[in-house]
Amino acid sequence: MNFRPHIGMKEPILNEFLKKGSRENARRFFEEYGGMIKHAVNSIAIRNHVQTKEDLFMDAVAHILKDDMRVLRLYKGKSKFSTYLYTVCRRHVMAQTVNENRLSSKISDVPLDSIAAEMPDVMCERDGGAIQALKDAISVCDENTQLFIKAMYFDKKPCNEIMKLFGWNSENTVYSKKNKTIAKLKKQIRRNLLVEITENAR
Repeated sequence: MNFRPHIGMKEPILNEFLKKGSRENARRFFEEYGGMIKHAVNSIAIRNHVQTKEDLFMDAVAHILKDDMRVLRLYKGKSKFSTYLYTVCRRHVMAQTVNENRLSSKISDVPLDSIAAEMPDVMCERDGGAIQALKDAISVCDENTQLFIKAMYFDKKPCNEIMKLFGWNSENTVYSKKNKTIAKLKKQIRRNLLVEITENAR
């Protein structure tokens, strides 16, 4: 891939690493930013996960290096590179912890009640098995939506932390994502119910 610097001299270590990718440039890059990657990893609380912090650190490194360092090349200089790198690594590691223990099979019913309260109409439609229906709906959500659900309903992170995690600049974006997520779950629950009705009618 031809290197076309797009952030000038603001991040010379990054530019050199992307341009030449030599062992020396890699050493300089990780000496400079390895601490930030570790900080991002350490900010994630690991509960009942098989992976260690060291595993997640190496996974974050692999993530930023894969596909010809695509993640690094996407940096446009709109914020500090250290902030960008922190956000990218933290989001990736948090997604990995979600994937390791799928929400649908590992979470307790207690935090699910807070989501169920957001959709009383759909929960009433299900009569029995409403919580299981909600688990099933969560299980088929895309990774980004599951990450948002985990942050908002299970970790109960405040808006400013969710904004930081996803790189959003406004609380309105958080509330918009919340409303869209609830709508998506309701739609999936109703879709699953129709499937059940169809199968039972056979």
